[in-house]
Amino acid sequence: MRSTWLALAISAAVLLSACSSGSGGQQRSQAAPKRSVGALALQEVAPQRLSEGQCALVLWTRVQPPRRVLVAFSDPTVARVQIAGKTVDLPQTVRSGEIVYGHAPRQTFEGNGIAISFNLEFDQRSGLVGGAIAPNGTLEMRTKGGWSAISPVAGLVACQPADGANP
Repeated sequence: MRSTWLALAISAAVLLSACSSGSGGQQRSQAAPKRSVGALALQEVAPQRLSEGQCALVLWTRVQPPRRVLVAFSDPTVARVQIAGKTVDLPQTVRSGEIVYGHAPRQTFEGNGIAISFNLEFDQRSGLVGGAIAPNGTLEMRTKGGWSAISPVAGLVACQPADGANP
């Protein structure tokens, strides 16, 4: 039991240190690196802070160096991406599959002339409490003009515990 708690604490610390700027997931970076995924300008998303009880899915590219390209929130159900130097929140339009901490393995988010879809494999490993990893997946970005790019991704689902919650 103690080793489970230790694994959770370490996992949470890693996630929160990687996602710890701003408040309530609302702060947006003005100086995100301008790296693209495939032919489209999908850039690195700034670290995010979760509100109490909020869960997020963070996706990274599987190229070197890995870049955080999408943060999807469970409430509200939006995906935050960085495109052409602007942070954009896209509303969820489709989701399917077994829900893991507020997130489905297949989701689509659309708006501002683009659609972003991903298909993941979630793994709820023993010893990992309050989250899951997504070791394999694909992310597809499509524009109204017909351009599309597909990229291999990996990710992590984690939740910010509610105040006073003890694992």
